[in-house]
Amino acid sequence: MKKKVMALMAVATAAALTIGGGLVGCDNGSASEEKVYDKDVIYVGNTVSTTGAFATVGVPFNIGVNAALKAYNDDGGFGGKNVQLKHYDDGGDASASATYMEKLIHEDEIFAVVGNFYGPSIEANLPIIKDSHTPMVYAAAGNDVLVNEHATDFGDRCVMPVQPTYITEGRMLLLRAFAPAMNSNEVTGAIGGQKVGVITVTTDEGSNGMKKGIDAEKANLTDAQKANITEVNISSSDGYTAAIATLKNAGCDTVVAAVTQASFVAIQAAMKAANYYANIITSYNNASTSQVDAEFVANTTAAGKAIYAQSWINIYDTYDATNGWSYYYKGELWDYYKGVAAALGTPTLYDNGVFMYSEEYWGIAEDIYDYCVSANIAALDAFNYSYNSYALAGYVAGDMFTQGLAELEKSDKELTQKNFVDIMESKDYHVSMGNSISFANGARRGVEEFGLTVFSAAANADGSGYTAQSATICDLVSIDFYRDLIK
Repeated sequence: MKKKVMALMAVATAAALTIGGGLVGCDNGSASEEKVYDKDVIYVGNTVSTTGAFATVGVPFNIGVNAALKAYNDDGGFGGKNVQLKHYDDGGDASASATYMEKLIHEDEIFAVVGNFYGPSIEANLPIIKDSHTPMVYAAAGNDVLVNEHATDFGDRCVMPVQPTYITEGRMLLLRAFAPAMNSNEVTGAIGGQKVGVITVTTDEGSNGMKKGIDAEKANLTDAQKANITEVNISSSDGYTAAIATLKNAGCDTVVAAVTQASFVAIQAAMKAANYYANIITSYNNASTSQVDAEFVANTTAAGKAIYAQSWINIYDTYDATNGWSYYYKGELWDYYKGVAAALGTPTLYDNGVFMYSEEYWGIAEDIYDYCVSANIAALDAFNYSYNSYALAGYVAGDMFTQGLAELEKSDKELTQKNFVDIMESKDYHVSMGNSISFANGARRGVEEFGLTVFSAAANADGSGYTAQSATICDLVSIDFYRDLIK
């Protein structure tokens, strides 16, 4: 498959402790990260859940990883060597994840971990990764343990998160709540709240991380803004009603829902029951229309408010009223989209190509589809995976890893884990469908730029209720941009 129009992203490599193979000359007294990886295939691994409750996330995620690796291999790989994913299904069990991670590193002799997965599993297997000096690129969670402002120990340097960490997102949520919605008559992607309520949930791991970010970011607010924050922390399932009443009584016009999926659903239910409508901004974890109550969205809009979620990648094309969309896709998936249009009663909609989505996104969608076909996945399922958000996330992970390998090959340095980590810290890397990330000087903070999505809801024609929709209203913007706005 042809290379992407945009550069592929770099994902983590893992330094394997080996006996008699994989890492040349490795013994119990030497540093494994210095040894040349001499296998004919460069093995990477993960313990992503592909059965059980997380299968709907894990299966497409690994499809995305494999799609990125296949694209890299098809373009020649690392000096002719292919990269191959070894995978064990931990079923969402953190203990099993740790056991499998030991096996991947010490028995399977992987070079890298690509796509560490699920918060508790990451907590369990990260010490193994660090102790073995195994590079890891991309974690499908935002755990605090991934954050490092200036990693110096090699084990810490091996951990390279890409997806935003909860702490970073908490910072951005608070800034966006207060920053003015307009700047010199231009939309900023901020809310412009006057009285801001902050909701966190003790039993929600992601929420705890976001709270740390919010608490830290208060230092960058004005005294007046700090005085206009009302915070509630929910510690039990029956605490939502009282918390929402507190924010409503305080007159909060903007609510920061610093929580992940289940907690956000509960917050909406409590606000709906209290007939309380305010601007809401929440985590990228809640950016799917499946996470919102469509009727609550409709009621919020009718009250002159809106519900927003952050994003950290952007698949959309640019549009202007004069020229329309800048890119019209006519590739191998075009017929599927024309079929969808026909089924919706608009058969000519895509006659000139599929609009709205970026050229880079379409290259990635084609790679995912191409991998699925090569893996004997049914064509319709392959089409569905081509735009699946979890498959796209997996592709970001695989892309990041292959970018690092490509840069290492270009440097003419040997294939060692140390050289890989060094090369990952040597430059900024492109985030697929995003901007860039830097691991320089030991920075391990994940992506620090966020877009903004707004939800809407349309009444169903049969009177059965509402259907939620979403649209991106702001491209990726840095934290520093909003810090400057609130000064």
